[in-house]
Amino acid sequence: MDFETLVAQGKWYGAAYTYVQNLFGGPTLETDVTVSVGTNAIELSKGNGDKLGLVIVNLNSVDMFVAPDPNVSSSLGIRLGANGGAVTMDVTKDFTLPSRSWWGVMVSAPSGNVFVVEYIKAHG
Repeated sequence: MDFETLVAQGKWYGAAYTYVQNLFGGPTLETDVTVSVGTNAIELSKGNGDKLGLVIVNLNSVDMFVAPDPNVSSSLGIRLGANGGAVTMDVTKDFTLPSRSWWGVMVSAPSGNVFVVEYIKAHG
């Protein structure tokens, strides 16, 4: 993706983006999505060997759990507190964890939104 396209899409972040490029040795794509999560596990981020970083933020009013496992639950996962609990990871500190498929589940109703940001190595 070229500079003009990044700017047009609001994906150019100046010094922060330059830092990330230098850290990971080249261009990266930053994608974000809001996912609705309930009491049944749902995939929040698909596995991708080029995914260098991942941020998951619980926007709901109840706690949730996330894990690199479709069987995520209150006994298998990382707890994210209500109203902004988050987990961040990147390959420089967490090895291959961000590149895995990540799943989430709310501990109780209601369903709510989860904000997911991925940093993916750009090719070509």
